[in-house]
Amino acid sequence: GSILAISSEIATATVQSTEAVAVVATKGGSALLDASNAAFKAADDVGSIFIKNKHLSVGSGNFAKFATTDISTAQGWVQQALRSPNAMFLPNSQIPNTFQVITNLGTQIGTKGQSSIRAIVGFDGRVINAFPVR
Repeated sequence: GSILAISSEIATATVQSTEAVAVVATKGGSALLDASNAAFKAADDVGSIFIKNKHLSVGSGNFAKFATTDISTAQGWVQQALRSPNAMFLPNSQIPNTFQVITNLGTQIGTKGQSSIRAIVGFDGRVINAFPVR
């Protein structure tokens, strides 16, 4: 191959690679938008935010616990976390069609000094679990 032919192959490979990156970025952006919309939908229906009893301060077992016995207080904290501009959206490979939202609320909400919440949210807009994290 001549230098011109090799240069043309490199240019073609670069264009294809750039197009692939654009497709991934577009899909990634769409997944983030979908997750954001689902988190806001969940926050809009605070009563449907599912808090397991084991994550309340009176729960048994060695689980992360909210510093409250009141489900509605914990739901309010999760609602704050879902609406926060500081919320981090992460994939959740353990449960299909869900993602994680981790938010530091800047105040203690857990029995062991935790100030952050991890919420497991479905793309359907439902919180299926939430608990304090460091």
